[in-house]
Amino acid sequence: MPEQDNGDRLRQFEVNLRLKTAKWDVEEIIRRRIGDSNFFTSDPDSGVGKFRGKPLIMRDTGINGGVCLGTDPREAIVVDDTADPKIAEIYDRLMATLKSGKPTEVQTVTYEQLFVTIGSLVRETIPHIISQKNGKETLDLLLRSIGKDREVKLSDFFGNGSCRHQALLAGYLLEKCIHTALISGTISLDRNFIPNVGGHAWIRFTDPEGQIYILDATQHYSGKIEDVQSGGKAWTPLAWKYQRPEEKKPLANRAVISEPPATEASVIKKTLQRLRSIFSK
Repeated sequence: MPEQDNGDRLRQFEVNLRLKTAKWDVEEIIRRRIGDSNFFTSDPDSGVGKFRGKPLIMRDTGINGGVCLGTDPREAIVVDDTADPKIAEIYDRLMATLKSGKPTEVQTVTYEQLFVTIGSLVRETIPHIISQKNGKETLDLLLRSIGKDREVKLSDFFGNGSCRHQALLAGYLLEKCIHTALISGTISLDRNFIPNVGGHAWIRFTDPEGQIYILDATQHYSGKIEDVQSGGKAWTPLAWKYQRPEEKKPLANRAVISEPPATEASVIKKTLQRLRSIFSK
């Protein structure tokens, strides 16, 4: 049987992305996989357990001080600014960026402005493998050298990483902003899997009023979950399925006021253009 060309593969990818149902059992698979491991211990306080003595980073858990595992054995990413001061330096850079003219003051910013600033800093610190020549090969080589379920610092991926590394850094920065009272709210590392497309990770932020925001540094998307925006243009939840299974009501899409209302066809066209530009590299 002849091998599919890039055009066929891309078209099939686009169809799967639009039509397939996202699977949200990532964490259940992780728990089953490590449940019998000597490195796993239950933790009644958190309800998620610990791996090698560190809290597992799961949906709706803290990030700093924890470790992030995969559904398959891969690197165990440790996010801990006491043991990894390089990530604390990125937070200092964020604060410097947000400062106004006075050296000790941080200007008031909206959630959206903060998310955009964090997203830009994350992509600068951890460029995605797709955006770099031989990025995937370089990352695969690093992962093989680390070994399965072996601990590695998040900063070891500075310079080259994937969505999970970008999401963890974005989550760390946003969590730090909450802990320092710059903003109020809660965060979560959300992950799911779309069959024949792949897995993805991003940050979900909920403000004190219950409004949900998405910070997806990988796809340059940030904003309210029902009106995720990219580059100031209206966007529907087509590029990825951020809505959790328990959120059964479909979320309305609202166009940005400065833009004419986007039709479904135009949004799909723009999304497919973005996908083509990514997967043609």
